[in-house]
Amino acid sequence: MDEYTILKKKRKKNGFASTALLISIAIALIAMVGAVLILSKIDNKKTVTSNEESVVEKLSDDDSDEDEDTTCDGYNKEVVFNENLKTIKEAAISYFTNERLPQTTGESVTITLKDMKSSKLVRNILDASGKSCNSKESYVEVTKDDNEYIMKVFLSCSNMEDYIIVHLGCYDYCDSNVCEKKVEKEYEYEYKKTNSCELGEWSNWGKWTTTRQKTSNLKKEDIKVEKISKKVTDTKNATKIPGTYSCSNYPGYTLSGTKCVKETIVKDIKNATISGYSYNCDKYPGYSVVGSQCVKETKKKEVIDAYKNPTTYTCPSGYSLNGTKCERSVTKTSTTTGSYVCGSGYSLSGTKCSKTTTTTDTKTGSYVCPSGYSLSGTKCSKTTTSTETINADPVYETRNVIKGFSCKKQQCTTKTVFSCSNGKCGNTPQTSCEYVNSTCYNSIPEKYLSGYSCPSGYSKNGSTCYKTVSNTDTKNATFTCPSGYTVSGTSCKKTISSTDTKNATFTCPSGYTVSGTSCTKKYQETEKINATENPATYYCKSGYILSGTKCERTVIVSDSKEATKVNGGYLCPSGYRLDGTKCIKETIKTDTKNADSTKTVYTCPSGYTISGTKCNKNGTQTVSKTYYRYATRECTGGSTSYEWSTSKNDSILKSEGYKLTGKKRELIIK
Repeated sequence: MDEYTILKKKRKKNGFASTALLISIAIALIAMVGAVLILSKIDNKKTVTSNEESVVEKLSDDDSDEDEDTTCDGYNKEVVFNENLKTIKEAAISYFTNERLPQTTGESVTITLKDMKSSKLVRNILDASGKSCNSKESYVEVTKDDNEYIMKVFLSCSNMEDYIIVHLGCYDYCDSNVCEKKVEKEYEYEYKKTNSCELGEWSNWGKWTTTRQKTSNLKKEDIKVEKISKKVTDTKNATKIPGTYSCSNYPGYTLSGTKCVKETIVKDIKNATISGYSYNCDKYPGYSVVGSQCVKETKKKEVIDAYKNPTTYTCPSGYSLNGTKCERSVTKTSTTTGSYVCGSGYSLSGTKCSKTTTTTDTKTGSYVCPSGYSLSGTKCSKTTTSTETINADPVYETRNVIKGFSCKKQQCTTKTVFSCSNGKCGNTPQTSCEYVNSTCYNSIPEKYLSGYSCPSGYSKNGSTCYKTVSNTDTKNATFTCPSGYTVSGTSCKKTISSTDTKNATFTCPSGYTVSGTSCTKKYQETEKINATENPATYYCKSGYILSGTKCERTVIVSDSKEATKVNGGYLCPSGYRLDGTKCIKETIKTDTKNADSTKTVYTCPSGYTISGTKCNKNGTQTVSKTYYRYATRECTGGSTSYEWSTSKNDSILKSEGYKLTGKKRELIIK
């Protein structure tokens, strides 16, 4: 029953129902206004807190609780992103069974989110705004460690990207082949310190150093990582393959040790002796008569298991065997950047030390001439030239023409015409010649124009002669000084500041030695490689030949039966068999030759090159070194600073005036 119905019933009972209804509405309005005021105060308080804490330097994206991700919208993004990471992680753990996991230490296997979706391991992964996360850039990578697997789950979405590290292995509590390692959660705890100061401007960055310092709202950090590569050569002993023996040059021979052996049957045939009776083996097909016996010889192959040597492991020279691994201690060089130091009174600029002093510079002034003039002592001179032109004299030559036979005759015609050439105009003799067919009878001298000549001192240009006439104009030069200098008699003076620059002294951190412009330090490290596996070998006892994992030898088995006695046959001596009227005795003759031997050779693993009995491989070794530098600022007024620590009782922070705020967050190790 609602409030209005109750009031309506009361109105029926008394005359004050209308007044009660108005009072109820007024109370409801007052409650609404009060709620709005309370919410407004909460928002204002939150704003003040945010403004107060905005002074604190945000150390990283995860180190401040007062950024935009603490809003409801930001909280939702974080929750959805973490749930997506968890979904991908659980699907990947179910996917990576034994046969899909990497098999050797250091080996990695990767599956992208796109492949996981194609294999129906997960559905479409959406971020908090409903957009699909990047299927190509998101992935799961599993790397085999010595005793477990390290799984990296990387997720890239439109609003954020990050990764988590999961340890997998075959633990006692696993329900399947591998499962996630149970790790107790670690937390960071927030500390707060209120200072009566205002933050000043940041100072310039300090020098790079390999020592990392604690940062705060008064100290910020800059990081750089340098990778220095150098060429190194790894040398191992080559694998020795002893020389072998072969009977390829002796067809039909088989290898026995270092000998080639071939067995042949030699038949000794004699005439059988005629006797009053003989024996035959007609009722035993395949048998032969030997004396009074029927004998059939068959070859039987005996096969027995060969003796097996156990599998062993060997290491290259310089390595020691540890299980199935080969180890050796190698000396490596760590390289770092040194620093430059200047002497007293000098300031560092790059690799130079400079010091500025003020001196007076005096120079000799110079004499200047107007444009077009050249200086000679204190005089300026300018030479102008003009060209005088006359007509050249024509030059003729005489040539005899022989007549009385068929020939070509040159006919030339010379006339004076007015023409212009190269800007010069005048009357110019012009000659035109042509050859005509004619009959020559005698020699007739004829003249023709062969060129032009000029008087002495003139140069020729076609049919024109010219010479150049020079005129020199001389005047006094003007005395001037360089820019910035003033005239002082016949000198120029200027007061200048000079900078003395010299190379700074290059120094290295403790433990490092100078090597060019770098600092190096040698250290020992254990290098591990897989040992060479020598498979199990097999061998046979004397008289047997190895075939795979079996030992074989061939023996002759004789089967004898009583021969049938017949009249009027032939008789053979003991050891012979009757063949028609012949007695045959077969013996096996063995021919032995020396087998062909090959030289001992040496081989190298893949990627190595042979050099005598050594295997060399050139490679590049990269050493990473992380450097830090810091800028500081001073407190000039009030501020509040925050720090996170993995300890609830951080003595260092407490000694600096920090106190626990009661907030904590899970520590994610990446």
